[in-house]
Amino acid sequence: MFKKPFKIKHNTQLKGSSRKRFRLDILNRFPCLSHDKLCQLIPNKENVFCLKISTHSDDTVNVYCVQKIPLVFEVSDVMYPTIYMLWEVPELLPSFCTHPEVFSFIAGGADLMLPGVLVSEPITPSSYGNLDKGSSVCVTLKNNRAPMAIGVTALSSSDMYMSNKRGKCVSIFHFYGDHLSSYETLLPIPFIKELSVEEKLYEATEMLNINVTDSSAMSSDSVDHSDSLVASSEKPDESGHSNSDDITVEQSQPSTTDESHNIEEQMNELLMYCFLKCLKAGAKKFSLPLLTSNFFRLHLLAACPEGKTLELKKTKYKKLSSFLEEMESLQLIKLETVSKGVLVISSINNDHEYLKTFSKTYSHIAEEDKKPSENEQATTTLRVEEKYCVNASTLPLFSLYLYKKQDVITKESVRNCIRDYVEKQNLADSKDKRMIVLDGVLKKIVGGGESSVNWAQLNEAVIKKLGDCYSVHTADRSTALVKGKLSPIDIQVGTRSCNKKVTLVNNLELYGINMKEFCQECQHGVAASTTINHPPSLKGAQVQVQGNQVAFVSKLLMEKYNIPKRMIRGMENIPKKKK
Repeated sequence: MFKKPFKIKHNTQLKGSSRKRFRLDILNRFPCLSHDKLCQLIPNKENVFCLKISTHSDDTVNVYCVQKIPLVFEVSDVMYPTIYMLWEVPELLPSFCTHPEVFSFIAGGADLMLPGVLVSEPITPSSYGNLDKGSSVCVTLKNNRAPMAIGVTALSSSDMYMSNKRGKCVSIFHFYGDHLSSYETLLPIPFIKELSVEEKLYEATEMLNINVTDSSAMSSDSVDHSDSLVASSEKPDESGHSNSDDITVEQSQPSTTDESHNIEEQMNELLMYCFLKCLKAGAKKFSLPLLTSNFFRLHLLAACPEGKTLELKKTKYKKLSSFLEEMESLQLIKLETVSKGVLVISSINNDHEYLKTFSKTYSHIAEEDKKPSENEQATTTLRVEEKYCVNASTLPLFSLYLYKKQDVITKESVRNCIRDYVEKQNLADSKDKRMIVLDGVLKKIVGGGESSVNWAQLNEAVIKKLGDCYSVHTADRSTALVKGKLSPIDIQVGTRSCNKKVTLVNNLELYGINMKEFCQECQHGVAASTTINHPPSLKGAQVQVQGNQVAFVSKLLMEKYNIPKRMIRGMENIPKKKK
């Protein structure tokens, strides 16, 4: 259902009665879920968002997210938990166990078939449980109880037994790695060990006690328990304020009014600090008019001190537009409306009193701000990491570890997967542990007629088969992922009119280097003129420096921008010193 990308039609925050109704619907849908566990999944202070999405097959689905993590999705008024919710409560749904190799087919869009289900021999009428057709179930892998997929049974348990291991077992709706699980971020898979017989018995007894307690509480009241909870939570107290929307029994808790008020004041001060800091430090570099959205994303958030997080919703303004309108009323900036709902910053008042007294007013925050200056930041954060892409040649190996085609993997992860595969398949030579006996999967990757190789040869062969890619982490906290081989920075020496020497530097943009700043560094460093050219033979821009400046340029790249020496080509053109 979520294998292909989906479209988000609406994204709304649940408030008041909608939030209470949602929590009650979860308890009614999953009776074995306790109140305490529900409060852990949906904390009282966290916002709940409902995403109305349209899948690739034009199905309308409601997805409920907490802390940007999808917990529940609703199809045709039926609620299903996501894998993230089941990781917290694995016993929420009945499960079918399968081999890790089978999951690669599920991740490709296939359903779980009966031959792939692991059941204890001999098969009896109770081997597949006591389920009806269309029951909600999850799929786990061997030796890990963490659910990896959710769906509904295609047959009843009795029909599964009668089918003699033929046909479909589970119609898969949602699995780990699909677009729903990676909506905001893809969480790592936890390891949940299989319960022993005694633990299963204890768990069943606890669930039975919870159900008995809930049923006795419901029978003791003449009205429905859920309605009474809603009524009690909405009933105002003597001061005229409504109680919390928490559906649990009221407990004596300390008041959090003062605490929330302090958090709001701290966040207001942090927002003002970030705003004034980015105006004072970079106002002259802003290209006005500047979209307010770009100002917030590229400048305001970047000015936040290390170790702190700026959250607009926790300030008194709640919205960026409200804050900027107040700053305009203070005559710090001037806003203009380009079109309906689109604001730009048209001018900045650099002579404002707030900017002049900024360092004194916010000295206590500035002391905590340990972030380096702009030049120092470029030195410490700019780095290039070589990575690899899973392709068709290596997919049979890495699909066992939940990698898909075109997924990015690091060299360390490659070695870990190879080591784990060799250990699980017992491929180490019994006579010489340094040698690995190649099976069918590794033979196709290594190639040749060899039956065994050493560890170094195996790692080298697998890495050679993988696709090339690299990521560039720049000083402004952005990361660019580029697939293909990383071209080195090319430094050449050319001639112009009157046989004058010039230094030509290519491929700087691939490494996230700002061309204008690089030209300024060269101008100040060697007192030579610089220009930025766009030759038709090159894809990117080219920096031209007057004279043979290969020594200075290479030193600047290595010391200031942390470019490895092996990624710089042309250093042999450095002029030799005369004796």
